[in-house]
Amino acid sequence: MVKVIAWNLEIQAGRKQAVIVNGNSCFSKVGVQGGEQEVSFGNGCIHKGIMMHELMHAVGFWHEQSRSDRDYWVDIIWDNVQDGKEHNFIKYSQTEVDTLGAPYDYGSLMHYSATSFSKNSLPTVVNRIPTDEVMGQRGGFSTTDVQKINQLYSCHMPVGWSAWSAWGPCDHTCTKTRQRFCSHPRGCSGHDTETQNCPWPCLVGVHPDCGSSFLGGPIGEIKSPMYPQNYPNFVNCKWLINATGTEPITISFNAFSLEESFFGCVYDFVKVYDGADERAPLLGTYCGETNPPDLTSSGDQMFITFSSDSSRNETGFFIEYSSVQMLADCDFDTDMCNFFQDGSDNFDWTRHQGSTPS
Repeated sequence: MVKVIAWNLEIQAGRKQAVIVNGNSCFSKVGVQGGEQEVSFGNGCIHKGIMMHELMHAVGFWHEQSRSDRDYWVDIIWDNVQDGKEHNFIKYSQTEVDTLGAPYDYGSLMHYSATSFSKNSLPTVVNRIPTDEVMGQRGGFSTTDVQKINQLYSCHMPVGWSAWSAWGPCDHTCTKTRQRFCSHPRGCSGHDTETQNCPWPCLVGVHPDCGSSFLGGPIGEIKSPMYPQNYPNFVNCKWLINATGTEPITISFNAFSLEESFFGCVYDFVKVYDGADERAPLLGTYCGETNPPDLTSSGDQMFITFSSDSSRNETGFFIEYSSVQMLADCDFDTDMCNFFQDGSDNFDWTRHQGSTPS
């Protein structure tokens, strides 16, 4: 139990301060803003973990699931979120929410619980990696929380610039960002943010579940995210096939199940282009439960996209591609079964009729 001695406790940071007040609920802005900032502890807020959570906001920390890389670690189940509360699950860029090079922390004091802002008691946040950590715990700092606070305020470093944080993930503009922090009361010369273009290959806006966006080799396969389980909401996948075989690319849909629409494929759909991007000729747009026909490119590249919304999810698709001649059943009775003579060697194939000696 936390006993509050006075409601005008002040947290001072340089010339700025946060003032704790007995407000209507538990809240704080992120980082001390202006000359004075209120941190409110109303009814139901006087618990150690809740107060520590709000004070971490005051010293500059967002919710853990607001990180730019959160889609690798959790799924937000939007259909279960209370109407008007969607803003609580916004994902921010690395520039807005620096990860400080720390790994994603399910056990952070700043993480939401599985059912935060749920309208039906069903999960709103689902961990994608099995974990023993309790999401939404309010027992106290996690080890990573402590490390991040120390790093943000250079608690174990000389006054001045901190070390640069690790580079964040590539964002939707194919750029990555890192930051450093100044602990000198009079400021530091220089800039606190660096941005770099991500190395090629990088496709803008591709969902992390899509896997590799660039495929090569004479043969290969493409699966929808999570296949054979249902694909997630709001995915945006792009695959460029750069074939290295001797023939144009042929793709075959071995399995196909996407949400169907009676007004054309407007909800979940696959598009196939005869070329390197979406400016190439469109070979077809597909949805529903029927396997699309085999498609063949005119050259050595084929571009495939997949998009989904949040209305209904299906198992998706499994595509195989090939850029080599696929031999059919052949017994050499009439021809060489697609084998050919190499004019640069000193050995030739010949066909014979009759029995074959052992």
